[in-house]
Amino acid sequence: MAYSSLSDLRTARDTRLASTDYIFLSDNNDRFDPIYLELIRSYREALRNITVRVTESKEDAENTDFRQDGSSLIFIEDVELPDEPVMV
Repeated sequence: MAYSSLSDLRTARDTRLASTDYIFLSDNNDRFDPIYLELIRSYREALRNITVRVTESKEDAENTDFRQDGSSLIFIEDVELPDEPVMV
């Protein structure tokens, strides 16, 4: 799905984070495999960091000359949220 604004991206991200909150409730401590829990932790971290280096300006994404650290920006419409790990 292409996002048109950081607000839309954050809303989608927050929805996905909320859908996995229950996994870390104390009632579920022994319910999930440790490997799956680590995959979910990594997934949630990727979601939390999804807006880093994202810009709503296509021009800024294409022009990295102004960035002192040499890193590039990602145009908002090119961002894809990671897939949630599946428990097997």
